[in-house]
Amino acid sequence: MLTWTDAQDAVTYNVYRLTNDGWKLIGANVAGNEFTSKGLTPTYTYTYKVVGVGAAGNELETSSNTVKAKTLPLDSQAAVFAAFSFPMAEFDLTPASPVDLTAASSADTTKWTWSATPFASALESLLEEEFWF
Repeated sequence: MLTWTDAQDAVTYNVYRLTNDGWKLIGANVAGNEFTSKGLTPTYTYTYKVVGVGAAGNELETSSNTVKAKTLPLDSQAAVFAAFSFPMAEFDLTPASPVDLTAASSADTTKWTWSATPFASALESLLEEEFWF
């Protein structure tokens, strides 16, 4: 989750993520001081900026600093599952994207949080039943 402090004269905010094609608007006219970026790739570094929008609907000339944040790897339980000998036709080992992935950034740190994926939860139950972990 991105968070920021109020900018003078800002009514809402536009949130941008840097892509290969330049800055992409990912959140327009965001009310409040936080935004959750979705659809992120594990172990990838993203760059964001937040720009205040004034009462007339124009972006304010002063824009925010940029912040970089790197996503964490997918739940490592999938690797444990793949290490056992199971008939592969019975299982889809495609890793799932993290659920509710958020980042909270400050001047020098970024904290990422997420919920367990349904696959990881099911895998944990299977391993506990079959292998008594």
